[in-house]
Amino acid sequence: MTRTVSKLVVIGASAAGLSAAARARRLDPGLEIVVLEKTKDVSVGLCQLPYLIAGDIKDRADVIEVPLDDLRESRRLDVRVLHEALGINPTARTVAFRDLESGTEQETQYDRLVLGMGAVPIHPPIPGLEAPNVFVLHSLSDAIAIMDYIRDRGPKNAVIVGGGYIGLEMTEALARNGLSITIVEMLPNVLGTMDDELTSVVEGHLKEQGVNLLLSSPLDSVKLGADGYANGVVAGGKEYPADLVLLSLGVRPNVNLAKDAGLTIGATGAISADWKQKTSDGNIFAAGDCCESLDVVMDRKVWVALGTTANKQGRVAGDNAAGGYSTFKGITTTAISKVFELGVGRVGVTEEEAKKLDLDYETVVVSPRSRAGHCPGARMIRVKIVFERLGGRLLGGQVVVEDGVLARTNVLACALFNRLTVEEVARLDLAYAPPFAPAWDPVLVACNVAMKKVKGN
Repeated sequence: MTRTVSKLVVIGASAAGLSAAARARRLDPGLEIVVLEKTKDVSVGLCQLPYLIAGDIKDRADVIEVPLDDLRESRRLDVRVLHEALGINPTARTVAFRDLESGTEQETQYDRLVLGMGAVPIHPPIPGLEAPNVFVLHSLSDAIAIMDYIRDRGPKNAVIVGGGYIGLEMTEALARNGLSITIVEMLPNVLGTMDDELTSVVEGHLKEQGVNLLLSSPLDSVKLGADGYANGVVAGGKEYPADLVLLSLGVRPNVNLAKDAGLTIGATGAISADWKQKTSDGNIFAAGDCCESLDVVMDRKVWVALGTTANKQGRVAGDNAAGGYSTFKGITTTAISKVFELGVGRVGVTEEEAKKLDLDYETVVVSPRSRAGHCPGARMIRVKIVFERLGGRLLGGQVVVEDGVLARTNVLACALFNRLTVEEVARLDLAYAPPFAPAWDPVLVACNVAMKKVKGN
């Protein structure tokens, strides 16, 4: 290749940043690549952290995708941990940073810059959150702090504030450590990205596992003992015991550097980037949880913090920043999670979103079995799909089941990405064998029922 770039600087050494750096290195073996990372943790599989805490993953080192030494030696990336980016000067093409160990401040020049700063946890101004046993889970260091606290202090009662994916995954992780769990959720349901017919199944399962659910109950305060540690919370005006509190209130895009540099911030609050992951400055690219994505279902910009998206966007950003060419086509907002014995999947538009978007839509909910009826392991599965009333284009789907959530969610995601109608999905030649699925897969069953509601059929 003809070299057009001699130095690439990447801010952030997680999924997006390192994917960009690795792709740029493969494209140009002689390119100088500097990666600045504020923390000491690099290449951490953040989605694995609840399973590390639960004990499913035995060794902390196993959640590190590529060790720091390998990044530096085998991949020849100049990864600088504990180096905090302070500011970007797009005109001079420089990044100012601070070495957090020595305290010294320096600048480095770049030809191209990739922003992969990720997201930061939402931390509301609620009294008592400063207690040492109030945690978030956003890094390997956070996970280690939780595990060390459980080992050293032996807490009995945990309150998890927030009933989203991480909150529910951590419910199981902490229960596996012997804690009694209370979930405090300000919304009327857990899993606010899914509809009531599905969340009701999840809530029933949580109660079967002994979890105390406080829905429509915002956190008012954290009560502190004389030693400064949390010993309870007040939620919805009532007090509950807690010697471990986990804040799982979601995250927001980390855009301060981009905003200060004058880059365009989208309506979602994340960095605006085009299909090449290029920002409003032609020499600066953005990827991952700090930037927007294109929702291919509704053809709109959205902000969704997902590791799959971060890796793909990072690869595209690294390719283009190093002088290559590739594009990121968009997402269908596909997500999947495990809640004790249940698998939970969602993709595309929910019914609640369809209402807000004022779409002319219909829905179908079916509850067939996940395998051929008499095969061991067959379970009731609940599938909900959302589709256009006129023409029947699929808009979204949700799945809750103990067995087979991945396959059904991925079929729906492929259908959405290719803008299939429910009739076209119903005709798909999906695999069948009694130990894995019934002859009519639950997704096909839902789409067959949906065809009866489509105008013009």
